[in-house]
Amino acid sequence: MFPEEIDSEHLDNGLTDEDRRSLCAMPTLEEVRKAVFNIDPDVVWRWVWGSFTATTISLISKTANPTCWSKYRPISLCNVMNKICTKLMTLRLWHVLPKVISLSQSGFVPGRLLSDNVLLAQELVHSLESRGPEVNVVFKLDMAKAYDRVSWEFLYEVLRRKGFPQRWIGLVANAVSHCWFSVLVNGSVSFWHDNWLGEKPLAQLLHKDTYTMEPVSYYWHEGDWNVPRILRTILMSFAQTICQILIAAGHGDKIVWTGSSAGDFSTKLEWEAIR
Repeated sequence: MFPEEIDSEHLDNGLTDEDRRSLCAMPTLEEVRKAVFNIDPDVVWRWVWGSFTATTISLISKTANPTCWSKYRPISLCNVMNKICTKLMTLRLWHVLPKVISLSQSGFVPGRLLSDNVLLAQELVHSLESRGPEVNVVFKLDMAKAYDRVSWEFLYEVLRRKGFPQRWIGLVANAVSHCWFSVLVNGSVSFWHDNWLGEKPLAQLLHKDTYTMEPVSYYWHEGDWNVPRILRTILMSFAQTICQILIAAGHGDKIVWTGSSAGDFSTKLEWEAIR
């Protein structure tokens, strides 16, 4: 689907040396402050100090009485530290976007309306009815399916051809490749959607198409893992790894930052780690 080599002739002009320096410059205190206070005020960022890239995915109802999956909208609940770094990158990228985004791109761009391209398409189709010596052809493509997946390597190569510095591309790669998430089901973390064995949920690792929505507590018994129930559910090798994870009775899970000897996280240490 994605070409191994990209022809630069089909890409618009990229970034200048000044643009590249501004993207990779050390963030200032004002940038950090702007990134933090630019977060939606409804987000409880002052009280959620969990792990850095941990994200909880929950479903928000679009209607009063939802009856199918299309009536829900997924929302990612991430913590403030992760938001600071990604917001800093977003604010810096904002200044160079006009140089890398085509004028025909209307969706998700401030000041442009998706309806503009809809009206343009209607005018083009209407003009096809005009008789003339020239022949026109229209292709109807399912763009939703085209955007169902993304090749990160292809994206990184496009960024390189656009003139983005390698350091900036590395920051983007770290932001999207070291995240993990859990799925909330009725307020509890789903056992099958938690990341027990790495960065992927258990349901994806086992390629389990039909799974129930039990919470993690369903596999506990008297403060410890219910080993017989787990063994009846998943493979022996996976079950042994999960059962070795200690359960802190009466306490929530604790994330330890391996970048410091004390196990405590700091923005400075994270910035040094992803540079």
